[in-house]
Amino acid sequence: MFITKENFLSDNSINFIENTVLSSAFPYFYNAHTIHDPPDNNAYMGHDVLRRPEEREPGENFNSDYANEFLQILNEFTNSINFKLNDIFRISVNITFAGVTQNCPTHVDHPYPHNQLLIYLNDCDPESSTIVLSEDKSKVDHIIVPKKFMGACFGSAPHYMVFPRKGARAVAVFTFS
Repeated sequence: MFITKENFLSDNSINFIENTVLSSAFPYFYNAHTIHDPPDNNAYMGHDVLRRPEEREPGENFNSDYANEFLQILNEFTNSINFKLNDIFRISVNITFAGVTQNCPTHVDHPYPHNQLLIYLNDCDPESSTIVLSEDKSKVDHIIVPKKFMGACFGSAPHYMVFPRKGARAVAVFTFS
């Protein structure tokens, strides 16, 4: 699966992103590495709405007071492509800046089948693309150029992101089946 979609967010979701998620009052937390296995040295700021299943404590659900708003955003996307949600694995907002390296390491978000949705939240450096590779990593299947409020969805494929050379790149990341 590979889908890009614009104009799927409701006015309420756009207002939430612009006036809450991108405000100076929204809580972001320092993360020393964009990828942990093996760790790179590219820090970012993140807000985990729903932590990865393997990181959750028994009985833990959402890690954020904003879970309902992010669930609404995910539903707006999946409804717009007629996709029936079965399970949600992770929801996070990541803000990246120029890194130590040009891009984060190639990775797959989970060791089990999943779909990945990236929603670009701001006007960022258009060079800070997401590169989706073939399963064997031998070729580039898709280059996703960021555009504010665009959603890009793909299966559990190897991918990496190019760090912005200027400014910040804000992306909501959802993984689900």
